[in-house]
Amino acid sequence: MTSPYCLLELEYACLLGKRVIPINQRVIYNTVSQPLSDSNQQMMLRFYQFYNLPNQNIRTTQDVLDRSHALLGKIDRLDAKEIFICASTADKIIRNALLGSLSRYAKTVWTHDRDIQKGTDYQQAIKIGIENADNFIFFISQNSVTSEHCQRELAYALQYNKRVIPLLIMSIPDSEIPEGLRALQYIDFTENHRETGLDEILVILQHDHEYYEWHKCCWRGA
Repeated sequence: MTSPYCLLELEYACLLGKRVIPINQRVIYNTVSQPLSDSNQQMMLRFYQFYNLPNQNIRTTQDVLDRSHALLGKIDRLDAKEIFICASTADKIIRNALLGSLSRYAKTVWTHDRDIQKGTDYQQAIKIGIENADNFIFFISQNSVTSEHCQRELAYALQYNKRVIPLLIMSIPDSEIPEGLRALQYIDFTENHRETGLDEILVILQHDHEYYEWHKCCWRGA
């Protein structure tokens, strides 16, 4: 868990979407942190640059251990969830209603106000939540497309090749749709289409093997 070589292998496995199964995991959490050699630090940096991934600034064995825990979803209250919902706080009422509906169908959902422990680095927790989720639901509204936080989360989800499911909760001009979403077919989740929209979400989540074909659909409003 403190080997930079093992971390690279774990990073690459996660990048490829492989199922990671820890076996006989015995981690000593109070190990003394040691600086990595310059060559190991450069090796880590080149890996993240080559795959166009965020630099994790791995400089010590403690950094390696923390990153390994993050990738395995072992940080307190940051266990892997099926779905990460990206929504502006101004759309919290709709988000909470969707969260309740998905929970009734036994779908696990990550949200910042419920899954980030006090005292945790907020931005790092967000990144880990996105990395550990299989699906990334983005609320399309005037609030979300003008939110720096939402745009940053969307960029991170796209960078890690997450399945992005856009939900239209408010009509906005096509020109204001984030570029990363314009090639994706959205689900109409406006006020009069919440029930049918939920059905579409459940179908998509159920048929994992079909989502690549679903992504090829053109933006419906274009």
